[in-house]
Amino acid sequence: MAVIQGGSRSYVPALTAPFARNIRLNCPVQRIRRDAQGVSIISQQGEERFDKVILACHSDQALNLLEQPSDAEQAILGAIRYADNDVVLHTDTSLLPSRRLAWASWNYRLGGDQNNPAALTYNMNILQGIQAPETFCVSLNQTEHIDPSRILARFNYAHPSSARPRAPPSSNGKHCLATRTPFSAAPGGPTVSMKMAWSAHCALPRTSGSASDEPRQRTLQRPTAAPPASAARAPVPLPDYPAAARSG
Repeated sequence: MAVIQGGSRSYVPALTAPFARNIRLNCPVQRIRRDAQGVSIISQQGEERFDKVILACHSDQALNLLEQPSDAEQAILGAIRYADNDVVLHTDTSLLPSRRLAWASWNYRLGGDQNNPAALTYNMNILQGIQAPETFCVSLNQTEHIDPSRILARFNYAHPSSARPRAPPSSNGKHCLATRTPFSAAPGGPTVSMKMAWSAHCALPRTSGSASDEPRQRTLQRPTAAPPASAARAPVPLPDYPAAARSG
């Protein structure tokens, strides 16, 4: 797996430089109102008019933002279920396979109740090419097995669930593209990613989510102690596709 040195921090500033002054942070969109002439965006900045709006957020977020969503939008965006996942960044290698030669980027825990959330551990040193004396792991839904003294940070994220949708998404999804609010879907599935571009010149203000196509962060518990220096040299973003979370 190829990883760009420095991660997204190394290329996002260069990509956004031409319109950096128009990026709005901490300015959540409250409502999107559409009419025949264009789209109104309601936020703490007030009401602003645009020709079109691209919604690149989770499908349930998109549906909640739309004022008077169509029947097709309710059927498609409302069909996708979400599940909370307890996510922990830690250095407890006991959650990896007992044989070191079996360590992989993704390490699943099998044999549990099939109704339970997916349980797996990412070996971030392998996944991100981290050279460090410690092995950094990100585990989903296995907090009770982790040595508390080895925990660096804990999060709760909502991911699209692999459970059967409430109703099969309509095959006439092109209806959504015919409106003034097209939706940006992740490759291989109906998941809607996580940023909103207001226009070509007012790009990518963040709502309550994080970076594009990443899991939506609900809460954050900060670690009681600072991570080791080796971790600071190599920021560890949470992986994009947790097991059984995204379709495709």
